[in-house]
Amino acid sequence: MSSVAVATLGRETPRGPDPYRRTLAQLSTAGAAVTSRGAGLDPLLVLAVVALVTGATAILRHGRVAVDARHVAAPALPQLPPVVGRPALATVSPPRRAVRLRVGETREFAVDAAGDELHYRWTVDEEPAGSGAAWTYAPGPEQIGRRRVAVAVMGPGGAIRQSWTVRVRPPEPPRIAGAFPAKARVESVAGDEIRLGLTAKAATPRERLRLTWTVDGRPAGKQESLTLRPNEPGTIVVRAVVASNLGAAASREWRINVVPASIPAPAAAPAAAPPAGASPPKPVASTPEHESLASVAPAPPGPDEQGVRGFLERYAAAWRAHDVDTLRRLVQVTTDEQARTLREYFAKVQDLDVEVHLVEVRADGERTVVRFTRRDRFRDPLGRVISKESPPIERTLVTTPEGFRFANAGG
Repeated sequence: MSSVAVATLGRETPRGPDPYRRTLAQLSTAGAAVTSRGAGLDPLLVLAVVALVTGATAILRHGRVAVDARHVAAPALPQLPPVVGRPALATVSPPRRAVRLRVGETREFAVDAAGDELHYRWTVDEEPAGSGAAWTYAPGPEQIGRRRVAVAVMGPGGAIRQSWTVRVRPPEPPRIAGAFPAKARVESVAGDEIRLGLTAKAATPRERLRLTWTVDGRPAGKQESLTLRPNEPGTIVVRAVVASNLGAAASREWRINVVPASIPAPAAAPAAAPPAGASPPKPVASTPEHESLASVAPAPPGPDEQGVRGFLERYAAAWRAHDVDTLRRLVQVTTDEQARTLREYFAKVQDLDVEVHLVEVRADGERTVVRFTRRDRFRDPLGRVISKESPPIERTLVTTPEGFRFANAGG
């Protein structure tokens, strides 16, 4: 049975590079030789040798393929073409990244970029705002706060960006150039005509102003001046408000004290002539009682209320004008430390409006004691309008060659 198995293998195996075929040919030749010698051969042994040779051949072929695959060069990645035409910023204006600007003011932003076929896109808080290499920012009242102004310069090869942080502050209020009457307290007689007027100037060239009047809180017109003729005694409060289209405003207030008109005294009836033949009455002789009445000294004059009103008006005007030197002459402040603190306060508030209303004046020997209230209206650093009214303040005034002044600092 072994000879038959060996005889089935062809002896004329074609030559070639395949080691499997050469091995089979060699085994066939060896089998023929064994058969010719008539020696016995175990078929299981033959099959085991064939299986070992076949496995070794497969392992060698698989290893060679793996080595060849490992040495195959990796495909080259596609290379991007070099960037051509990307813009580059040369200069920017303003150079500082932090900018401050008031409503009503304008500021030009510009960039100088190098490149071909450039396009510019300006934005405010990511909202489109303009184009071109230069752009002017004119914020409105609705943009008060922090804003981000940015420009994107775009070319064929890409884009480059520049941004600024802009703090938009509230607008400057209109400036009151003139007002009449000049004093905030006005004395008038019932039936007399009172004329009031106010002129103001805008803080910016393109700003528009509107003037309105109120009398005791009721609208009284929009003209440049106001004429009143009160017939009843009492106090009338007249207020003029100058408002800007940018949202700022300034005001002036008058308090008119209307007194009743004087009633003329009735004429004295003429004395009756003495009857004919009667002698005229003799003058009454002076008596000690009459002499004592005539020697009574006249009452001392009352306090100078008009002078006190003028002093308080100067005091309020100095606060409105941030005039530390005048307040120092009035002895509102006396030391350098107090003056420095007052200047720091003036630097923090805006649109300061101070009104003083006299409550009482009385004499105290050579001094004058006054009681008044004070109302302050201003904008804080955040732009909020603050209004404060004080309780009655009592201060002592002394008379100097220059007029009244406070006896001591404070208040």
